[in-house]
Amino acid sequence: MQTFDAFYDEIYKKFHAPDYAGKNFNALRDILTDLSWLINRSRYIVFFQNAEEILIKEQENALQGFLEILEAVGSKWSQPVKKGEAWDRPAMPFHSILQVQALSASCFPRAVPVIGAV
Repeated sequence: MQTFDAFYDEIYKKFHAPDYAGKNFNALRDILTDLSWLINRSRYIVFFQNAEEILIKEQENALQGFLEILEAVGSKWSQPVKKGEAWDRPAMPFHSILQVQALSASCFPRAVPVIGAV
């Protein structure tokens, strides 16, 4: 997931995103806050191994943009939807876990708390 193409391909594959999903952060946010095609879920936990490699071949702020998307998605899922429509849902947890190598933890954006860093 070092480039945008590989990043979107992998995330959309794991979330079984529709074929029409665009390859940009706005589309990613829309996909991750919908997930209506994943039925009977009570929570989402997303785990990224070697997270220090995510979008490493893209502009320096690309990873920060992705982390902001994850934060916005988690916030959106934490609020129930009660509009009297078929898509109503209760509040649901959406957690993101980003695992980094110990030597790389100091290079990870400061906005992300690093737990267990040496």
